[in-house]
Amino acid sequence: MGAVDAIWVSIAAACATLAAIHAHVVLNRPSATAHLAFAVLSASVAVIGLLELDMLLAESPAEFGRRLWWYQWPVWTGVVALVFFVWRHLRAGRRWLGWTVIVLRTLTVVANALSDPNVNYREITELVPATMFGDSVVVAVGRPGLWLPLAHLSLLALIAFVADATLTLWRERRRDSSLLLAACLLMFVVTATGVVVVSFWGLVRIPPLVTLLFVPIVLAMGAELSRELVRAAAVSAELVIKDGELRESRRRLELAADAANAGLWGIERATGSLWATPRAIHMLGLEPSGPHRIEDVLQAVHQDDRDRMRAALGEANQDGTLHTLEYRVPGPDGSVRWFVYSGSASDSRAGGFDGITGVSLDITQRRKSEADALLYRSEMERLSRLATLNELSGALAHEINQPLATIMSNAEAAQGMLERSRPDLDELRAMLHDIVIADERAGAVIQRMRALLGRRGLDPMVIECAALLRGVLSFMRTELISRSVQVHLDVPDSALKVEVDRVAMEQVLINLLSNACEAMADLEPEERRIVLSACEEQGRVRIRVEDHGRGLPVPPEQVFQSFYTTKREGLGLGLAISRSIVQSHGGRLIARNRDGGGAGFIIDLPSMRPESGR
Repeated sequence: MGAVDAIWVSIAAACATLAAIHAHVVLNRPSATAHLAFAVLSASVAVIGLLELDMLLAESPAEFGRRLWWYQWPVWTGVVALVFFVWRHLRAGRRWLGWTVIVLRTLTVVANALSDPNVNYREITELVPATMFGDSVVVAVGRPGLWLPLAHLSLLALIAFVADATLTLWRERRRDSSLLLAACLLMFVVTATGVVVVSFWGLVRIPPLVTLLFVPIVLAMGAELSRELVRAAAVSAELVIKDGELRESRRRLELAADAANAGLWGIERATGSLWATPRAIHMLGLEPSGPHRIEDVLQAVHQDDRDRMRAALGEANQDGTLHTLEYRVPGPDGSVRWFVYSGSASDSRAGGFDGITGVSLDITQRRKSEADALLYRSEMERLSRLATLNELSGALAHEINQPLATIMSNAEAAQGMLERSRPDLDELRAMLHDIVIADERAGAVIQRMRALLGRRGLDPMVIECAALLRGVLSFMRTELISRSVQVHLDVPDSALKVEVDRVAMEQVLINLLSNACEAMADLEPEERRIVLSACEEQGRVRIRVEDHGRGLPVPPEQVFQSFYTTKREGLGLGLAISRSIVQSHGGRLIARNRDGGGAGFIIDLPSMRPESGR
């Protein structure tokens, strides 16, 4: 094998290897169009090199002409690949210029297919011997083909296209490897065009050298793309490390969540599919195997909490804010477990999880403790009332026993005296006077007892309305949820304060909220809504409790009468006592019917005194 054979075969093998490498890149990453264009260009140069070698060693004009006919096809694929490489990798070059190059080169191939022996020669008259790299080669001599100007016009269009791309990169100040590569491409295209023109028009007898001219540009393009491959490999290695760190971080997070008896889960926005830790799957009562979707989660939730859960997830998906919701999950044995969910929509702009993520905590034991505490408090209140009633009844009996005895004895004596034929009127008057005195004494005892009960000993303190109302809602949370009642709290941002006995005022609010819940018991769960608000109007603080129940009787003021009640088991004292408590704070408790249906109660309290810190 001579030097020419070794050089051309080596070039063809190297280009074929580069084509295979970048074709493999494309197979693994179909979007890498620049690598695809370079793979096609390298493969084209490999075929051009082998055909040029056959032409350099041809033994007859016919053999040379036939090889030159086949030569046009890899030249066409190489030119098209070069245009696409400039578009995709360098991101330059006018579209219409590139398509002009492709169209002209395609017409050249068509003309070549219809020409004999090829588009370059109308006739090859002889092969002239020449020497290259110490080996004997041949140079064709003949008459230029009829369509040869079309071929050379396509090359001139290619020069214009690459020059335009180079100038664009220069204007955009992209003076990096892209500009250098564009300049090399321009130099190659100009040189190759010059060699082809002087050779095929017979101006200079030069052997086919296009392969040698392709070598520098293929190496430059390969080096440019190879740097990308190296960077991609580095990024891939870094991703492997980051992926390992992410898995370890996720494992630690799951361990921490399990230790806290918490379950992590999320719902993908596009598909609605569920991702969850094993503990979260167990909490929701779902099967460990198989994919799950958002409907599976909703079906696992108690039917009375299902709509609230769906609404909370929808709001979190839309506004991205943190949402907290308590819900129930019934078990297969009929038991019910309580959970609290906190979550929000994830920010997917950084390539993260696109959907809703959150954590669920099992609060069954806490809810049980709250229920037990509430039951214990109710029982203690009942026992306290019984003890108070027992003490009051004993004290009252002791205090009025003597006046009643005096009244009884005088009344019996008066009856006996009236049976006489001539009763002593003066003595009767004295007896009746004693009865009046005893009655007044009994009334005074009762009034003293009432006064004693009225002087409970208020302990006023300055407190923010928001804290007061939120405290009441926190205390009644279990009752509100069990009754499926939603409370909308509306408190101004400013620190609105009142000076009240907190325990007494909380008792008033609890009584009003409980009455509102009972008034809406016949409504559907989604209609059971209470508005609890506070505002300042004309220098006074007004707290409103408004429901959507059956409303109040007409006139509404009669509900404050002692022993007035619409409940089968009620005593009719709650609202009367509540009004008394509000009045002891210098305020008013007002009842009215709402225009849209339901009842409204207003606690009207005086503003704080200046010395209180207003």
